[in-house]
Amino acid sequence: MLNRKIIPQTTISDLRNLHLPQPEFYRLQTGIPLFTIHGGSEALCKIEFVFDAGAAYQSKPLVASFTNTLLKDGTTTRSSLEISETLDYYGAYLEYYTTPDTAVIALYSLNKHLHHTVPVFIDLIFHATFPEQEFRLLLDQQIQQFQINNKKVQYRAAKRFKPLLFGKSHPYGQEVTEESFRIISAEDLRSFYATCYTPDNARVIISGNIDRNSVSLLNRYIPVTFEERPKTKQPEYFTPVSDVHSEIISVEHVVQSAIQVGSLTINRDHQEYAQVEFACTVLGGYFGSRLMKNIREDKGYTYGIGARMVPLKNGAYYTIAAEVAAELTQATLSEIRKEMKRLRTEALSIEELALVKNYLRGTLLRSFDGPMALAERFREMSDAGLDNRYYQKVFETIETISAQEILYTAEKYFHEDRISIVIAGRK
Repeated sequence: MLNRKIIPQTTISDLRNLHLPQPEFYRLQTGIPLFTIHGGSEALCKIEFVFDAGAAYQSKPLVASFTNTLLKDGTTTRSSLEISETLDYYGAYLEYYTTPDTAVIALYSLNKHLHHTVPVFIDLIFHATFPEQEFRLLLDQQIQQFQINNKKVQYRAAKRFKPLLFGKSHPYGQEVTEESFRIISAEDLRSFYATCYTPDNARVIISGNIDRNSVSLLNRYIPVTFEERPKTKQPEYFTPVSDVHSEIISVEHVVQSAIQVGSLTINRDHQEYAQVEFACTVLGGYFGSRLMKNIREDKGYTYGIGARMVPLKNGAYYTIAAEVAAELTQATLSEIRKEMKRLRTEALSIEELALVKNYLRGTLLRSFDGPMALAERFREMSDAGLDNRYYQKVFETIETISAQEILYTAEKYFHEDRISIVIAGRK
């Protein structure tokens, strides 16, 4: 019979022996940096453009995400229908999203069809027009989605958390409200696009079984000259006031409360970041974490509770989030504080330490599985201004961190008296 108290034998080797491949570096004719990660047996690749055009760069909420979404909805020579039909016909598809710091748009295509799909892809990146009709359609959809989400306590708490930590005037503290939808216009998108979606503000990552013609196609179709455009304005970052804050958001006719707690913390370029991330995993970063065992399994207060690190380019924070019955809100907060105190005062057992190390080994190995996954990890490092030495530090930490080091880290970075709190729910 399976004994779940015994840690199974594992074949995962010491991560310190794992060395990540370095991408090959080129420059396109326009000067755009190009990184390639070759691998895989299938004749397909991913071409990814990354722009410094995330939410931190916008002058109004929603502008960055709307701009990135509407790139595919019309250019000076192609309609949105022509773009979608061409890509569908050749079995290609687009991926696009924004982060607080960057905007990403990627093309997945079979190599044999690149000469058909790359021209369309480059066209929508560098010649988008943002038709008024398409803008209005997206605006209506997003207003409806916002109204639906705004009735959910989890959404309300999460939406308020970053402004509470960073401050509303900080580039990371912007908040979407109903007013945001009234003041945005298609012209805002065109202005943001003209400033941020330029070759000198881009980098390209190609991953997969890379066709030798892909680079020549990019050189052929990316415009060499552009009309004079304003330079991307850098956000004005400042150090947020690190006081402890709390806020209660009243949401009527709900049976649950959403709790979000956390604090500003160190970023990935700090020498102790890997230890902090390890401690965060122990606290609430996996299904067997201390928060899950206590608040879900022992107390039955919630279906799920988790803690995670959120590193950004110019800041970082950690957050703990859960939804609980309204009458259990204060009891849950007490248990969160209790587990944070236990993390800094009660050392992990040998078994718990080994369990977390094995979990992180497996998670990391999966996250580097294949050229496209490697490209994702490289992009994350590139966004942060780091390189693969960061992950070598993570690997080293997982293999060598001790229970005493976790106590030290928790005392320094996870003190229960230094958390900000947002609660959304019934009074």
